[in-house]
Amino acid sequence: MNVFANATLQEIRGPSPIDGYGNPTGQGPVLWAGSANGYLKRARRQRKQSGEADRGLTDTFTILRTALAGALEVAGPAWEATTVVIADQRTGTTIRRRFSVRGMENRAAGTIADSVRLELTGEGPAT
Repeated sequence: MNVFANATLQEIRGPSPIDGYGNPTGQGPVLWAGSANGYLKRARRQRKQSGEADRGLTDTFTILRTALAGALEVAGPAWEATTVVIADQRTGTTIRRRFSVRGMENRAAGTIADSVRLELTGEGPAT
């Protein structure tokens, strides 16, 4: 891991199958598994949704496109309904966490610093 990385992306799962009522019925298929270093950050957020403020914490994971090249295609253009497992190394102990991807921003300008920024929600233990 380098100086700018504090976490490792380990898995991307696709959407889970749903039942007749629209409820998830387990985990989706593994789309990518491996190891790609990135930067995990937690920040306070305040957004307006439907006229009401949405306050709380949000997690973002930024990863260089070169580190994620193989996974970009399998996750799809918007990463909709995917979940990711990230090994959080911000403290001295590595903790594997599963997040739902809320949004994706592809920061591409044709440079070596091109990156993908994932907005994460629904933090839970990786299973």
